[in-house]
Amino acid sequence: MTEAFESLKKQALLRQQSLAGKPRVRVGAALCGQAAGAVEVAEAFRSLAISRGLDVTVSEVGCLGLCYAEPLVDIQLPGGPRVFYANVAAEDVPGLVDAHLARKQPAWERALAVQGDAAADGRTPSLDSLEMMKGQVRIALRNAGNNDPCDAFEYIATGGYAGLNKALSGMTPQQVQEQVTASGLRGRGGAAFPTGTKWRFLSGSPGPIKYILCNCEEGDPGAFNDKGILESDPHTLVEGMILAGYATGASNGVI
Repeated sequence: MTEAFESLKKQALLRQQSLAGKPRVRVGAALCGQAAGAVEVAEAFRSLAISRGLDVTVSEVGCLGLCYAEPLVDIQLPGGPRVFYANVAAEDVPGLVDAHLARKQPAWERALAVQGDAAADGRTPSLDSLEMMKGQVRIALRNAGNNDPCDAFEYIATGGYAGLNKALSGMTPQQVQEQVTASGLRGRGGAAFPTGTKWRFLSGSPGPIKYILCNCEEGDPGAFNDKGILESDPHTLVEGMILAGYATGASNGVI
């Protein structure tokens, strides 16, 4: 680990510990959440926390995938589970603040799911048991709905940029290419073209200036497969582009 990245990681972990030491409210504020009123809900939580003297972190996060439940809000007390509330409107916020944040008693009658302690009230299901979430192993979207997408420190604290640091501090571009090829990573379009092969084509090009082009065009009706990463975990995209640039000798990246 390089000295500069080690310093960043220490700062990120200290900040994450600070976040975990006080109540946190996450509001799903991707496009689906905003369309249902998430921005107003987040503002209501911030205003009430200030007016009632509560030291609470309110974060606008991306989409967890439960678009039917937006605005989706989860509240977590220090050391406690994340309790998820579905279809929260601004007028519902005072009740949630009074119960869960002021009295520290989750409003179980309104809860959709819980994460961290599935038997918290004996009735509320665990998040992973919901039909939409059941059986999923999240890789590219592991941070979606969990991290603040605008917070680089939170990304670093949860493992972000570690792969880039490893590549830049201890691997040659050729070794990075070989690892990507060996991984079997492929494009998610119809051709399923191997990523390592694409990178090899670019690295072998004699041109003096090379570009990494990140194609975010959502041409397939109803797909929105790229939107989830762009909205909910953009640092994953940035890290991947820099890795690709290093491995291929590209000097410019365009989204």
